[in-house]
Amino acid sequence: MSFKEFLIKNCGNTIIISFLVFKLFSIIFEELCNPIILMIADPNGELRQHTFSIGNQQIRYGVVLTYLIVFLLLIYSVYVFSMNQIF
Repeated sequence: MSFKEFLIKNCGNTIIISFLVFKLFSIIFEELCNPIILMIADPNGELRQHTFSIGNQQIRYGVVLTYLIVFLLLIYSVYVFSMNQIF
């Protein structure tokens, strides 16, 4: 089976639609939710600047923490809205 035949056989509409929905939510998260929440949680942008070095490499743990904060706040808001049956 060639690669083209594999794609035609296994790459159906469900996979394409799932990818498009994922990209849509990814864009909304990155460009809308993340800046709004960080504007409140870290207005000076200091958290993103936290790093530590190992040898020649820098690990930017502040960026990971900002994404974690935004993710947890979004999950908590979905939980609160679902408990109030707003959805």
